[in-house]
Amino acid sequence: MDIAITHEILAGMPRGTEQPDSVETSRPEWFAAFLADRGTRKPSAHTLKAYRQDFDAIATLFADGEDLSGMALAAITVDTLRTAFARYAETHEAASIQRCWSTWNVLCTYLYTAERIGSNPMPMVGRPKLAKTLPKALPADAVAALLTDLDADPQPRRRTDWMQRDRALILTALLAGLRADELRRANVGDLRRTDDGAVMHVCGKGGKDRRIPIEPALLDVLERYLHSRLTRFPATTKRRSSPGGGLTAWPSGGAAVRGRRW
Repeated sequence: MDIAITHEILAGMPRGTEQPDSVETSRPEWFAAFLADRGTRKPSAHTLKAYRQDFDAIATLFADGEDLSGMALAAITVDTLRTAFARYAETHEAASIQRCWSTWNVLCTYLYTAERIGSNPMPMVGRPKLAKTLPKALPADAVAALLTDLDADPQPRRRTDWMQRDRALILTALLAGLRADELRRANVGDLRRTDDGAVMHVCGKGGKDRRIPIEPALLDVLERYLHSRLTRFPATTKRRSSPGGGLTAWPSGGAAVRGRRW
């Protein structure tokens, strides 16, 4: 193994059971206004889907089978919400309850600020306190098995096999902690050399910028991958003249990782 595996991969918290999202579900006009208001903040499609699912999950519990489109704002009270969340908690994990509570808190805050309801009742509705847990790590033997499998068959059997790319993906995810979407959107220009390696600029989840240190050994892996990319795609890869070679020889707007799925 050419890099000592000493870093951990961050894993997201387990998500609770989700109810299926149905685009045909009828919802009240004030909920549509809420989604429109949230839309100006450019949330992801997953976030909007979660808003709809969490709304349906609670609203259906105190609607008594009635069409949600006719649900009156007067139905949103401390008592009805407490009862609905108590029933919801019977069949869902703490993480799902917490997420659903958060959605309804945002919704009721919007309704209050829009002067649609007199107050936000959610602070009076109980919610579970989630225990703080350490990030889960990928076991060292699993990492070793991945890299050993790459080394065991250096000659590609299929046209889509690409050992240098796979190694760069595995080690960048391991040692830099990049999410899959961050890897897909990374450009060569996001890497800046330093005296002891490099720094990668990443625009991560929620549009938050991060600066991630890249150690020299990982930088070597990335440069070997880029060299293999020049061989594999000579007609589509345009390098620029650079006496320093390596990263500086590549256009800053070029994707850092590419291939059949990238």
